[in-house]
Amino acid sequence: MQTLEALVAADPSDTSSRRLLAWSLNRVGRHEEALRQYRDLVELQPHDPQMHAGLGESLISLGRHAEGISALQVAAELDPTDPWVYHALGDSFVASGALQDALVAYRRLLVINPRDATAASNLGATLGRLEHWEDAVRYARQALEISPHVTTALLLSEALYRLKRYTECEDTLRTALQLEPDNTSAKLGLACVFGETHRPDEALAILDRLTDGRTVDGSALATLSHILRRKGDTSEALEVARTAVRVGSTLTEAHSVLGWALLMAGRPDEALSSFDRALELAAGETESTYDVDASAGRCGALSALGRHAAALTEFEEVLRKAPDYLDDDPELRPFINASRQAVSG
Repeated sequence: MQTLEALVAADPSDTSSRRLLAWSLNRVGRHEEALRQYRDLVELQPHDPQMHAGLGESLISLGRHAEGISALQVAAELDPTDPWVYHALGDSFVASGALQDALVAYRRLLVINPRDATAASNLGATLGRLEHWEDAVRYARQALEISPHVTTALLLSEALYRLKRYTECEDTLRTALQLEPDNTSAKLGLACVFGETHRPDEALAILDRLTDGRTVDGSALATLSHILRRKGDTSEALEVARTAVRVGSTLTEAHSVLGWALLMAGRPDEALSSFDRALELAAGETESTYDVDASAGRCGALSALGRHAAALTEFEEVLRKAPDYLDDDPELRPFINASRQAVSG
């Protein structure tokens, strides 16, 4: 680095040395210095796409996403075949919440190279964030076929789980465990599949190992509480849910399962507080898979408290997000039926 800096200081017009220096500065995290070099290089070589790409990288590394994206877009116009630029654009769009633009960038990458596993995986992940689960499955499968990786397998399993394709989901999670035998997320996912397919003993066997005091995990505890509750072990589910909240006080799912455990234990006031906390946490997340469960639980708590009209009003919003929720969750059905009867009668 010192040699490059000396060369540039001796001859600032030496663009070859300057571009190598700028690239190296970004590699070692000296982004402000890299930015200054790239700004000069863009002035000296305005038609070189790599200079605009380097400028974009420097800006994004400094958290200046809008300016960085603009520079990367110029680089893409100058060279529409550079995969690095489109990867950087896609990732920057995701980071800034522009998911539709990210889809365009990742799709462009697959035009450039149909066997770009990272592009296919990122495209699947972005489609998942938009809840386009069928398309997410398609691209996650494509990525997994090109390059087997545990992260891609977990992405595919989530999409299959959301589509209730539990057999395929289980197979995919087992693939994830073949790739990484100690992966906690894959084990937790497998426990969830067992819970949904009425195999609680198998689910509990996995969760007991995940929560044996050596690897206490709030998400695992939350799942354990959910399965215990569905199995009818209300008191144990409540105890585990309280532990989940202690271990993972900022986890939406921990507060949601505590709310459900309290509701099923006949303590709707406390349940309502837990659901409200879950929804408060969910509101601060870019994506949450638990806000519907907490909202539905809140309806049940309102019903149990005799606030039937409010319960039914809020349940309409639950149905808007999840039209089949009542069919999928037998625990909520008695509360909604009671509120409907109270209001109509």
